[in-house]
Amino acid sequence: MSSYKFHILGYIALATLLLAVFSYYKIGLEEDMVILGNLIGILYSILPDVDTPSSKIRMLVNRISLALIFFSLVAYIVINSPIFIYISIIFTVLILSLCFVRHRGIFHTMGAGFILSIPLYIINPYLVIFAILGFLSHIAVDSIL
Repeated sequence: MSSYKFHILGYIALATLLLAVFSYYKIGLEEDMVILGNLIGILYSILPDVDTPSSKIRMLVNRISLALIFFSLVAYIVINSPIFIYISIIFTVLILSLCFVRHRGIFHTMGAGFILSIPLYIINPYLVIFAILGFLSHIAVDSIL
């Protein structure tokens, strides 16, 4: 299994190529969009390893999910809105479902990459490109190493 550092380096190599192509075709991106896009690309370059219990991204997802569950339950007690119970249930199901996925299974497919990238379209369509590039770089690095 490749370390997350190799996946990030693989993404950086592909992102450099992508930005060169954007520059060649005179596709101008704002500086803040390039920075945000690369941060998202780096995140997506390690995202497929969420199916590995000891991976950095899995630990991050677990911590964020547990924090959201806790704060949602507290918000439910304070505000008494059922939306907070639904948020708690969704993140509980997420944590539990990650226990049953196998490494290099569903999260190591292009379909998962596209599905997980779609919500970024709401923010900016270019972010989807960075996310898919990060996901592709992960799969490419895994196939090489």
